[in-house]
Amino acid sequence: MPPDLKMSYKPRGYWDIENCREEASKYTSRSQFKSNCSPAYSKARKNRWLDDICSHMILLQKPNGYWNIERCREESLKYNTRVSFGNNCSGAYGSASRNGWLDDLCSHMNPQKKQNGFWTKEQCREEALKYDNYKDFIENCAGAIYASRVGEWYDEITSHFNIKGSRHKRFIYAYEFPDNHVYVGLTYNIKERMLNHLVKGTVFDYKESSKLEPKFIQLTDIPVEVETAKKLEGVYLNNYIDNGWIKLNKRATGAVGANYMKWNYDNCKKEALKYITINDFRLSNPSAYNSVKRNNWDKDIFSHMKVTKKPSGYYTLEKCIEIGKDCKSISDMSKRYSTACRKIYQNGWAEVVKAHFKTEE
Repeated sequence: MPPDLKMSYKPRGYWDIENCREEASKYTSRSQFKSNCSPAYSKARKNRWLDDICSHMILLQKPNGYWNIERCREESLKYNTRVSFGNNCSGAYGSASRNGWLDDLCSHMNPQKKQNGFWTKEQCREEALKYDNYKDFIENCAGAIYASRVGEWYDEITSHFNIKGSRHKRFIYAYEFPDNHVYVGLTYNIKERMLNHLVKGTVFDYKESSKLEPKFIQLTDIPVEVETAKKLEGVYLNNYIDNGWIKLNKRATGAVGANYMKWNYDNCKKEALKYITINDFRLSNPSAYNSVKRNNWDKDIFSHMKVTKKPSGYYTLEKCIEIGKDCKSISDMSKRYSTACRKIYQNGWAEVVKAHFKTEE
């Protein structure tokens, strides 16, 4: 029999202040009190005993009027952006928004959006000069990229960018020594590979033993498809040998290294066998997980994994607090424990759980 139904059989007049107090002492929040014994809760509320008999409980929600302008200002000073303010203290942010205080309270924060007309050609050029490749540029300033595309300045302001390859495309390069020794290789990142050769590997070893300085030659101006690159590496090396050069390559040409690990069906299947649940797989290796989902292999590859759906009532306040101790922010919790994050807002536990988030040392 449900708790509320059992409680309803108390005799008339039973729920006086002392019996309500005794019942309230069993719970840590008003929502628990109301859910488990609504007759006592209703009687206490009607007679205005709640503040007295619930004084030991955790306050899950601020009382009406708590977020005045001074408290909102004090809270806003903890954050550098409006997004972090809203994510971490929705009560203060909501009150500031409703009362028209946001612009004032957030004046110290970093602007999230530039005003119309901000991204002139010169502003875009200045921003682009902070980066040497498209990936970093778009991750840090999509607004400047959009404006430069519309204004048709993009090619001009990014002319200094380094062209990078990828796991699908590689450059061919060579190191030529004055004594006609040569090393031919392929890479997706010319700059990074040059730095690597200066501290270790075949080129470094020969440079140290011969005391000769090699000349770096980029044999392809742009990256080429990896299968073509593997063949071209051998062609270039053989051309050097045919012209009297002595090869330094110790391995056969055509190796693309660990960075070319491609998540095909067999590799995804092998990787998935390391995990018991789909969520563990997703968090530990998102690249392999995304490849499985993209290619619709999940029915087969996930067949050995356990179903992780939680039973009804699993996410209690105590469980959510325990989960919160492993999270840095609401955003972090939402990504890793989306159901728990939804439950804390549904039950009004957000402020309590956020108080237990771990902070960086």
